[in-house]
Order: sequence, then structure tokens, then C-alpha cells
Amino acid sequence: MMEKIKTNRIKLADLRFFDAEHNGIELSDSLSKGILVDVDGNGNYSNLFCLGEAYPVFKRAPISNVTSGGLSYGTKVYHVSNELVTGPCWVLTSCDFAKVFKNSEVSLETLENYVLAAEEFFKDRISIAEKRISNGKNIAKMSGIIKKDEEARNLMNDFFGEREKAVQKVKED
Repeated sequence: MMEKIKTNRIKLADLRFFDAEHNGIELSDSLSKGILVDVDGNGNYSNLFCLGEAYPVFKRAPISNVTSGGLSYGTKVYHVSNELVTGPCWVLTSCDFAKVFKNSEVSLETLENYVLAAEEFFKDRISIAEKRISNGKNIAKMSGIIKKDEEARNLMNDFFGEREKAVQKVKED
């Protein structure tokens, strides 16, 4: 993998539920945070800590939707990469990692440390902690992170599991 990653290609994202049939993202709190990277600079984002993952990725428009009465109800999102399929999706946030790290490039280890120290739940944090344990690093601290994140991971899995059951077709006799 790359030694250094350009911070202008790194995005913080919220994990949500996308319904392809209705072409929309369910309004809910973020189920997880994620670190996505545009490796080639072509707008195709990949989850840095789970490269095989192919969830649809969306970017928010800079203006909000407003009713004729002036009530704001969110922003329009645009599909930017990966196939549109029902299930988990990523929505990019406006977090600027160049300002967070005060650098134009960061190492993978620096990003791992950011995820490990974050207050928010990152679904990929457990795998980072497990990797550190297998390398014999901060075993007690990493075990605590895993224990803390297991409940949030179970809630996230339950959330998506409920939606998978709701969209399954039932064969009638």
C-alpha cells in the first residue's frame, strides 16, 4: 500500500442506508464513520481500511433543500462512485483532513491512530485494533477499544439486517 496519502484525497464519510428502488438515502443518524480515499484522483472513493468494499458513495450539494415555507430539510446528494445498490452507502462529509493534520500528506499509521482515538464509532476500528494486538502493540488498550465498539457494531448490523429482511421478495405458493 502507499506510504503517504495526500490529505486532499482523504474524506471522512457517514455510513447510511441507500434504497435503490426509491433512489434515496434513509434519514437517520450516521451508523458509522469511515475514511475514504480517492487513490487516483478521479473521484472514485474506496474505504481505506476495507478496500474490497464497494458501497455506493455520495457527495452533498453545497446548498440545502428548503420548502416553500422556508423550512430546511437537508441537502441534495450526488452519486460519485461505485454501483447503486440497496444497502449500506457512504455520504462524504466536509471534513478537511489537510486542516486536521496540518499537512499535505499523512501515513496510514497516522490515519489508523486518528480512527483509534476518535469519539465517533468507526466500523473498521475493530480490525485496526485486532491488527495492533496481533503485532503485540497496546494489547490492553486495543482490547478495550474492541469491547467498546462491539455493541455499536451489533447495533449497526441489526439496523442493516432489519432492512435486508424488509426488501426481500417472498415467493407465494
